[in-house]
Amino acid sequence: MDGIQCTRRIRKFEEEHGIGFNRRLPVIAVTANAREEQRIKAYEAGVDAILAKPFTIQELMVKISEVIP
Repeated sequence: MDGIQCTRRIRKFEEEHGIGFNRRLPVIAVTANAREEQRIKAYEAGVDAILAKPFTIQELMVKISEVIP
């Protein structure tokens, strides 16, 4: 299972169990595949943010702060 498939399963589980948007699991995709069509596919699957490899800890912390209020 890849990250897109996993994210879809997580979002389906949340939907089936009535987990609202404010309680859903934040998902940050960490990927070397950062082309626009791949980004679109990830967002359509339910990813909250995308971080392209290679990345710094500072970049990761920014993404985490974007998805976790």
